[in-house]
Amino acid sequence: MPSARWPAVLLVSLAASAAAAWYGSGLHVETRLEDLLPDDAPAASAYRTFVETFGGLERVFVLIEPPGGVAGDPDALAEAADRLADRLAALPGIAEARSGLEPADERFLLDVVLPRAPLLVPGSRLDDAMARRLDPTAVRARVRAMRDRLRGPLGVVEGPVFAADPLGFFADVDVAGAGGFLRFVDPLSGGFVAEGGRAALVIATPAGAELDAAAGAALARDLDAAFAEVREATGTAFTFRAVGGPLYAAHDAALIRSDVVRTVTGSAVLVALLLVLYFRGVGIPLALVLSVAAAVAWTAALTRRVEGSISVVGVSFASILLGLGVDYGIHAATRFRAAALGGARRAAAMRAALAETGPAILASAATTVLAFLVLVLARFHPVRELGVVVAVGMGAILIASLGVGAPFLVLMPAGAAARREHAEGAVW
Repeated sequence: MPSARWPAVLLVSLAASAAAAWYGSGLHVETRLEDLLPDDAPAASAYRTFVETFGGLERVFVLIEPPGGVAGDPDALAEAADRLADRLAALPGIAEARSGLEPADERFLLDVVLPRAPLLVPGSRLDDAMARRLDPTAVRARVRAMRDRLRGPLGVVEGPVFAADPLGFFADVDVAGAGGFLRFVDPLSGGFVAEGGRAALVIATPAGAELDAAAGAALARDLDAAFAEVREATGTAFTFRAVGGPLYAAHDAALIRSDVVRTVTGSAVLVALLLVLYFRGVGIPLALVLSVAAAVAWTAALTRRVEGSISVVGVSFASILLGLGVDYGIHAATRFRAAALGGARRAAAMRAALAETGPAILASAATTVLAFLVLVLARFHPVRELGVVVAVGMGAILIASLGVGAPFLVLMPAGAAARREHAEGAVW
């Protein structure tokens, strides 16, 4: 290559790498279970059918708390929960939302639970409860209390409860036992409101799988918008906290991306340190690391363009490329350094290095690419994907070594590099 073309090649390569890094940064990490299973696996097909029909298994729970964390008005909490449930039910990512008991729940409570309340009382307290509530004086007092309550404003609501549990055995049910949850049901509204107005609860069923990180991120944005609408509609600065369902997957995806950044950065630092020790300087290691970084950016951009996402297994391709890709540059850079220190012009030294080591590097790259391409025969999607991505990445490293590494070394100041080489050689 004529010497005048080296700067243009380096400039174009760096510009392409920057664009690829920007585009590849949007590569989505896939965590959905159905996409990680083999395409023809019966379990994957059944799971997809279940999710499409009934939604996810994991519910999303939204806790609504009064401003300041102090006890508030139960009616205001119940109203906010009802508004939020109605808003969530209209979201495309939610199949169902509820803020209290539904008619089926009430029928189950009245027809099954309350008539059997004595059976739910812990055995250690059953005898005492029976003695207290079956005493004639207690029975008369209970009748008078029910008559007074039925004449009051809550009579319509409490009448069926009294009919199902006339002696009030449900009051002796252990809070942590079978009936504990019902202690957090407001008797007037039927909403999920904690005693004393400490908090209200909304339960939502996601329309997608609980491992869908993209759906979780979209749902988190929709939830924030719904929370803002409820605050505006009620005029109260309620505190909202949501957990469960695909929200966990979105959080996990963010953790995976941060892990990838840390592992890739750690790999690059360690590889660069070893190269500095071997080459006794930073110029050649910098060129090699830049070449591999450019190839990683190109591979990520191509993967996003073709596949749109990558699995949690495939994200390890960057560290693999760092470990394998620098081998090509090490052979050529070693030959280049020897020729440059021998007095050859840097451009001529690079051409000689590529001519001498090129056939061996191409043979090594071919064997590595073919070894990883064999993984396309795997039925497990992440393994197959890893093979393709690494094979493409190894080819990208060859191109990046010619487009980034070689021009960088040719254009690096020769005098300073040579003086540093000889000066540092004695130290090492």
